[in-house]
Amino acid sequence: MQTKELTRIALFTALMALLSQIIIPLPGGVPISLSTLGVMLCGGLLPPRRAFTTQLCYLMLGLVGAPVFSSFGGGPGWLLGPTGGYLLSYPLMALVIALLLARFSALPKWLAFLPGLLVCYLLGTGWLALSTRWGFGHALAVGVLPFLLPDFFKVMLATVLVKGLATLTKQ
Repeated sequence: MQTKELTRIALFTALMALLSQIIIPLPGGVPISLSTLGVMLCGGLLPPRRAFTTQLCYLMLGLVGAPVFSSFGGGPGWLLGPTGGYLLSYPLMALVIALLLARFSALPKWLAFLPGLLVCYLLGTGWLALSTRWGFGHALAVGVLPFLLPDFFKVMLATVLVKGLATLTKQ
């Protein structure tokens, strides 16, 4: 791997750590954060393998205790706790977005972000239901419904940013 590629992975990992700190707490334990915006940017601007690797690096940093998760959290408890499924979905979310954009270059950017979000919602909500012993319906009500409108705005923002930043990341 070239230095330029390692630098991109490091920069996007740092961007994830930064965006994860911008949160709005909600009852139920799953805050609204800009981390999914970071995943969308990563998937929208990096090739599939690099997008996946970036998200793995982010998770590994958090796993070993670096304060990269929301509210400056870190450690294995974050990945095993109620929001762990959402966090663990990030590499797959980024990969799905990057693969769709690489495979279908004419695909509107925003349309590639939706399946990525679906991956996040499914894995995250499934883990939320298991870890809290809630029914899937209740986990869906707490872990997805409050996020639909904010995620709509994140998709629109990611679309604009990816269009504007695409030329910078290709250099």
